[in-house]
Amino acid sequence: MIHGNPSGVDNAVSTWGGVVRFQQGKISSLKRPPALRILLTNTKVPRSTGALVASVRSRLLKFPEIVSPLLTSINAISLECERMLGEMAAAPALEHYLVLEELIDMNQHHLNALGVGHASLDQLCQVTMAHGLHSKLTGAGGGGCGITLLRPDLEQPEVEAMKQALTDCGFDCWETSIGAPGVSVHSAASLDAPVRQALDGL
Repeated sequence: MIHGNPSGVDNAVSTWGGVVRFQQGKISSLKRPPALRILLTNTKVPRSTGALVASVRSRLLKFPEIVSPLLTSINAISLECERMLGEMAAAPALEHYLVLEELIDMNQHHLNALGVGHASLDQLCQVTMAHGLHSKLTGAGGGGCGITLLRPDLEQPEVEAMKQALTDCGFDCWETSIGAPGVSVHSAASLDAPVRQALDGL
């Protein structure tokens, strides 16, 4: 109902966890990097995924020599991000996060050029940049949500200050992570006794 013609990537990554590549309708798992801490921010600006996708298609038809290279560059950004995440799966280092931040910035600028940005997302990027952090839209754009990468060297008071600044803009934000395991099924026998007792009381 939301996407019109969903790819299936959202439920695939939620189920299997980790990091996936979605390309030409095919979903494949990648080496699992360490869970990346992010701030997920909801701008509370509603948008239509279908309308945004149609808008990009229209822009591509109108300006093919401009939009096609943008899409090619976005693909190259994705491949470089995949390479970085692969290196992080072996031995994560602060340098990897710095490269990811650059890729996040380039991706966000390209998405704005495609016409899927929004003033609220620009504001999100400006607020987090003022705190030395990097953000981009997630999902269809046009409002909705954005993500901010939280480097491992970031102190919690800095995170709290940024969350407050975003809340002051009227946004909602949550700390979470990406690249984590997906759905797990636990048998009752595998649970500790206090957990079983708490569940029995529900």
